[in-house]
Amino acid sequence: ITEYDPSDKKTKNKVTSFASLKGDFDNPNGGQGEYDGVSALMNTFRASLDKISSESEFEFQSILFQETGDLVIGNNAVSVHDGNLKFSVNITNWPFIEQDSTLSFCINIKFKGDNDIINIENDEMNDIISFGGF
Repeated sequence: ITEYDPSDKKTKNKVTSFASLKGDFDNPNGGQGEYDGVSALMNTFRASLDKISSESEFEFQSILFQETGDLVIGNNAVSVHDGNLKFSVNITNWPFIEQDSTLSFCINIKFKGDNDIINIENDEMNDIISFGGF
């Protein structure tokens, strides 16, 4: 997570790794469930961003779909397939240095498995990444 000032320059407010964050995973029923009626594995990680502020919090929700289906995300109708990954990030109480600053979030996904298959597709609004070989 990096904060950019209104002139699009990086500020000192940033978190470059989540490896050392002390947080909690929430995966009721072993993560097995449904998202908008589509079978999926769901996990949520929550942690305090103490390096930034004692009140700043980070939440990362991941959903790995286990079947093909149609769902609505926001105002968009989306088709998902077995192996598609959806994630969302929520950052609260970030102490912006300037009122018009913005945040940028970047993620690296490491994947390993037998017969790895990674497929990247694009639609009008999303990059769709499918993982196979589990």
